[in-house]
Amino acid sequence: MNAILHISFKPSHIVATAELQGIDIPAQIAQEIRKLINRGQLPPGLQLRQSDLADRFGISRVPVREALKLLAAESIIEHDPNRGFFVAPLSTDEARQLYLMRQLLEAELLSTIEWPTPAQLKQLKAMLTELDELLAAGNRSEWIEHHARSTTRCSSCRRTRCSSARRCG
Repeated sequence: MNAILHISFKPSHIVATAELQGIDIPAQIAQEIRKLINRGQLPPGLQLRQSDLADRFGISRVPVREALKLLAAESIIEHDPNRGFFVAPLSTDEARQLYLMRQLLEAELLSTIEWPTPAQLKQLKAMLTELDELLAAGNRSEWIEHHARSTTRCSSCRRTRCSSARRCG
């Protein structure tokens, strides 16, 4: 029987419930484990115990075992028949590729940033000073309104790619 798995995050664990839908549970569990690995919540070398994962997802060990087999086939985790499943470490080549890609992406991103002009910086500092004064005076409602207006002006400035402080004001 195929089911869709709805996973909701709780402070200390994940609770899973199933509804009939037509998507297999092991694939969804594999996707959730993949996310945990990618976020660093399951670090390289960590042993993945089926019983712990089953408890974490609130399901039986059978779909967890199938999910782990799927991830092992993708080389995301390693399976040692005598010791169990482990999060795979990055190879030296994979780490080099990731850092090279990151370097290229960051360089491209930084080249597209439009840095504020001195006039825009002066205006932003003035806005910040006004906000600080309102906060120090305890005028919360006016601070909120002023902050909203300041944020709107700055975001419209970014959208239009203005280069003059006149448009920001």
